[in-house]
Amino acid sequence: MHPLHLAFGLLQDEQFQQVITKVGGDPARIEEAINTGLDAAPQDAGRDAIESLAYVSAVAQHLGRKATCGDLWARLARNPDLARVFETSGLPVHRLLFALVHGTEPPALRLPAPVPGAVHVVLRNDDVTTVEFVMSILREVFELDPAQAEVVTMETHHQGRAIVGRFAPDVAMTRIESVRTRARAAGFPLWVGVEPC
Repeated sequence: MHPLHLAFGLLQDEQFQQVITKVGGDPARIEEAINTGLDAAPQDAGRDAIESLAYVSAVAQHLGRKATCGDLWARLARNPDLARVFETSGLPVHRLLFALVHGTEPPALRLPAPVPGAVHVVLRNDDVTTVEFVMSILREVFELDPAQAEVVTMETHHQGRAIVGRFAPDVAMTRIESVRTRARAAGFPLWVGVEPC
């Protein structure tokens, strides 16, 4: 079994289809692309699918809840064959992952109106983005020292959200775009945005 088989199975779920449609994808077009991808996929990829299922089961057990479509998609979206199929059908895998995890598309990277002074940069928790990744972006992009990065990470984890800091709007936007780019590349649906102070 190839990971594309698992994606095909997800595509049979009505809620999964609704999320695809919500973010501008076409489930029928994706199903066609998956079928085409399966025709070209190596037949010895069964281990990838089994490892994906085992990983998702372990994550759900660790979190003390049932596995979700978002959990499985977070793992499958890292498969290059699967990512290519979704990209060619017009739906980037990270966009779908973000919507599955957060229930919405990423927040706009603009303020609704010009803001004098500073804005707060805010993180929201999810069950996919790793603590290590969050701490690294807090240190490398937002220039927090290791102790501050740990405090913000743990507050995000335990409270569901945390304020990273106050920044000038243009600085905040530049750093948020950097974080979003890194998160997409790493396959994480990290929610990072701005709020007026």
